[in-house]
Amino acid sequence: MVKKKLGGSRGRKVPKASQQDAKADKPQKGTELQGPSPPVHIRKKVARRVRFFEKVAASNPLGARGTIQKKQKRRRQPSAALADLSTLADSLGEAANKLTTKADKKQKGLGVGGCKARTRITADETARLQQVLAHPHFKANPIAAITNHLTAMLPPVPEPAKPKTPSAQELKEKRRQRKHTKRLAATAQDMEDDDL
Repeated sequence: MVKKKLGGSRGRKVPKASQQDAKADKPQKGTELQGPSPPVHIRKKVARRVRFFEKVAASNPLGARGTIQKKQKRRRQPSAALADLSTLADSLGEAANKLTTKADKKQKGLGVGGCKARTRITADETARLQQVLAHPHFKANPIAAITNHLTAMLPPVPEPAKPKTPSAQELKEKRRQRKHTKRLAATAQDMEDDDL
C-alpha cells in the first residue's frame, strides 16, 4: 500500500487557476494553524460543508422546540367497500348456487348415455337376474352353472403356438455365425500362444 502525501503541493505543479483559489482559501492572519496547510481539495470540501451548515442553521427547521420529533403515523381506516362484505357474500352464494344447479343438470352415468338409458338397462338386468335365479341348473349347483355359462360365452383359449421350423435360409445364417465365432476363438487362441 502506498502512503498518501499530506504535505501541501511540494513536488507537483499546480495550475494557475487553482493557485489563485489556494490564495483565496488561505486562512486569515488571526486563525493560522500550525504545520503544513491541507491540500486544496480538502480546503474546498471543508468550505462547502461550512456553507451547507450555515444554510441549515439559517433555515432552522426545528423551530422553537429544538428537538426532532417523529411524525405520527396515521392509521388508515378500512374503506367502506371493504367494511361491508355482505354484498360479496351474497354474490358468492348466488354463483355457488348456479354452479350446483348446472352440475345437477349435467349428471350422467359413465357410458350409459342418460337417465332413461340407465333405467332401461337396470330393468333389463334385474329381469335377467330373476331368470337366472329361477333356472333349475342354477338352483341345483350355482358354481357349476356359472362355470358352464362362462365357458360358453368366452372365446376358446388359444392353443400354444408350435415351435416354428426354421427355413433353409435361417439355417444357413446360423451356420455362418457359428463358423465366424469359431474363427474368432481360434485367432484369439493363436494370439495367446504367440504371446507365450
